[in-house]
Amino acid sequence: MDRITGIKAITFDLDGTLWDYDTVMRRSMAYALGELGKHDSIAASRLDVDRMVGICEMVTREMVPPVVDLGLVRLEAFKRTLVEVDRRDDELAERINAVYLRHRFSNVEFYADALPALEDLGRRYNLGALSNGNSRPDLIGIGHMFRFSVMSQDHGVAKPDPRIFEIAVDQAGCAAHEMLHVGDDVEHDILGAVNAGVRAVWVNRNGAERPDTIDGTRVVANLTQLIGMLEGRQA
Repeated sequence: MDRITGIKAITFDLDGTLWDYDTVMRRSMAYALGELGKHDSIAASRLDVDRMVGICEMVTREMVPPVVDLGLVRLEAFKRTLVEVDRRDDELAERINAVYLRHRFSNVEFYADALPALEDLGRRYNLGALSNGNSRPDLIGIGHMFRFSVMSQDHGVAKPDPRIFEIAVDQAGCAAHEMLHVGDDVEHDILGAVNAGVRAVWVNRNGAERPDTIDGTRVVANLTQLIGMLEGRQA
């Protein structure tokens, strides 16, 4: 395996790269539904997690872009959910949203390779978080592993826009070609990085077929393999 050289900083996408976002999100949504059940069991009986996720996805499409606070997107989704079951109540929506967010940030289960890799790489590289989401590293207990964090909602621009990668390069204090971005989303992470002059590694945990659009891009199944690439060995 050819070694990746000349890297001074590595940025990581968060949701889907360091943990399984869908599992965490759906589990947190179940807690939100349970909170609704405490206040209105009839309304809760008309919902399930799949329907709540569907409403949230619909609201997300309506509100993004432009880049907005995803916490507000989720709150609007819960308001819309209550309207769907004839229980319009903004205060209750805020209470449900608070329960969702509490579990969303406290119940993250990292992939087994994620934290050991961050600890290892952090001793040799300037690590940063680069995310379109709202899972701030400090909220989930890994803030100490990153020297900088670039969240799209703080800058009004999101991946794959090259400008957010330029912000990360500036915070990393290196040249674009000296930064490596690691992520699971082909469009947002890989194409976005490449278009900004940043090198990229696609984390393909599910063995998906490599799209033609990223032919030649380095691919790993986990972050242990990423370390192997940086050290010039097969992991």
